[in-house]
Amino acid sequence: MSLGKKVTLNTGAQIPQLGFGTWQSAPGQVGEAVYHALKAGYRHLDLATIYQNQREVAQGIKRAFQDIPGLKREDLFITSKLWNSQHHPDVVEKALDDCLAELELDFQIIHTTEIGLHVDTGSAEGEEAIEPGMRQPDLIIVTL
Repeated sequence: MSLGKKVTLNTGAQIPQLGFGTWQSAPGQVGEAVYHALKAGYRHLDLATIYQNQREVAQGIKRAFQDIPGLKREDLFITSKLWNSQHHPDVVEKALDDCLAELELDFQIIHTTEIGLHVDTGSAEGEEAIEPGMRQPDLIIVTL
């Protein structure tokens, strides 16, 4: 799968060329699918809060950490996307914290994208709240 092939982003972060996506994954199956993807060698997971399956994804990740010898959190590049209404400076931090809590992770790499539906947040500075390369102890943000 990823087998060590990575692309270096303009921030210096490296992302595996091949990722496993969870969009439209069947409830009750996505955790199992994530587990098997990690077991098969995937090291990049692509998620989004709007998919409403991150809690189940967390179960698959936890199981993989238990069952796959040597697999560590640092080995994984986990991306998630905030919905457009979550880009307002007043709600970004809570939205990111909620995402981490759902995934039960200590840190995460998040990229933000537009998801095809414009939601007016009432603020022109929404994207400025998510700065490229922004770093906090539990969060590394790479805006694509």
